[in-house]
Amino acid sequence: MSNKMPRTPFSTHLSGSAKETRMRLEHIASGPKKRPPALFLALVFAACLLCGNLVSCQMEAPEGGDRSVQTGDQSALVRYDQPGEGVRELTLENRWVLALEDTPPYEDGYAQTTALVCQDLETGGRETWASLYYNPQGGAADTIRLYQFEDIMGHSGILLTEHTTGNAPTIRLFLHDGGVPTLLAKCEGTLYTAQVDGYDILLSAYPYGSDGRRGEAALYWQEGDGTLRARPLREAVEHYLGLSWEALVSMTLEVREEDGVLTVRWQTEGAPHQTMDLDLSTLLAYVREQAARTQEVPVDHVDGELVKLVLEEHRLEGEYDWDTFQMDRILVYQGERLIQTLMPQDWSQMAEYGLFAYSGDGLEPLEQLLDLNCDGVQDFGISCMEHGARNSPCLYFVWNGAGFTPLDSLCAPVEVDPEKRQIVEQINEGNGVTITNWYEFDKDGIFQRVRSETYDPYHVMG
Repeated sequence: MSNKMPRTPFSTHLSGSAKETRMRLEHIASGPKKRPPALFLALVFAACLLCGNLVSCQMEAPEGGDRSVQTGDQSALVRYDQPGEGVRELTLENRWVLALEDTPPYEDGYAQTTALVCQDLETGGRETWASLYYNPQGGAADTIRLYQFEDIMGHSGILLTEHTTGNAPTIRLFLHDGGVPTLLAKCEGTLYTAQVDGYDILLSAYPYGSDGRRGEAALYWQEGDGTLRARPLREAVEHYLGLSWEALVSMTLEVREEDGVLTVRWQTEGAPHQTMDLDLSTLLAYVREQAARTQEVPVDHVDGELVKLVLEEHRLEGEYDWDTFQMDRILVYQGERLIQTLMPQDWSQMAEYGLFAYSGDGLEPLEQLLDLNCDGVQDFGISCMEHGARNSPCLYFVWNGAGFTPLDSLCAPVEVDPEKRQIVEQINEGNGVTITNWYEFDKDGIFQRVRSETYDPYHVMG
């Protein structure tokens, strides 16, 4: 398997500082952030009678581009079926053995784990690629199988299927390079491949459409530079149609393999059913347009010239991440001159999960603009968590005279005490317990914590 591609953000990092881990776990427990309702785009329908109360319609193109259904030649979808019955163990290049290993059921008998483990026959090393949790009484273990796939978006690798009773199969596609796995895609449903407008795509959709639930049906595509992008299929269609994700929408998506068209049927609360055909060329053009953005953010004036940031970002692929962008790089300009380029490797030690900005919820790209080192020039902080939570960490950058230097990841928002030249951080531990930390720069310019206090109302009362 000689095909290689950059590692993709479809797996979870398991390392990081204690503070980052605690904040991330709090975020996970808090659930998706609430977003205000999006404005509904104008829809104009040409009504005709179709099977009683179904209305066939063609939508008016929303502002900013033509979103009407294309009528030219469409790319056919080729259904990808797994070859054979699948196995629970296979050997790669006479060196690596991939095996599905079941753990005994837990004491209650209702939870079990099957792990996909890779063993290196030369070194004896073992690495777990995936852990699947299921109810052993439902017989899910018997449906977990391994396959070798060929030529999906130009790649070959290992395909892991998990078909739980009553649900569409969950499929994971791994690339394997020297014992190191890259998760190419995780999706649900029937797989289709196609070439659309010169792009290799992978479409996963439920047989006979969706039952209206949100899941992992998805549209993947590969850019010319090998970068892999994805959008959850239902979410992409909802945004294309101008439907808020908070609205009560009943929707099904059916695939027409012969011409690469999705037949979309939906109904919003109190409205009649609507239907339209949406071809993959139109949908792909829309999601690619939405996949990345650039923002310019002024910071301060230095020597009479404006210092600004140009944030180059890509939209996250998660189901509830339409409003979330991850930083690819930060360009720093002074006047018209590019004076610095900050890359992920410059901040990965302090913000392992990345730097993020949001849209649609009123938040500015920069969480804070403030003078941290009291040198008269504004510094800034950028969120290093995908969504807001009770304690949202930011990575702060300070002006060094020629650009910005990453300082530290602190719980936002911090405050600056200009008289003591200290930065104050407050962490909410819950149940009224707070931790306050004070930081300052020493005489050598080293940033350090100088004091910490914990306030516990129950301890005080006791």
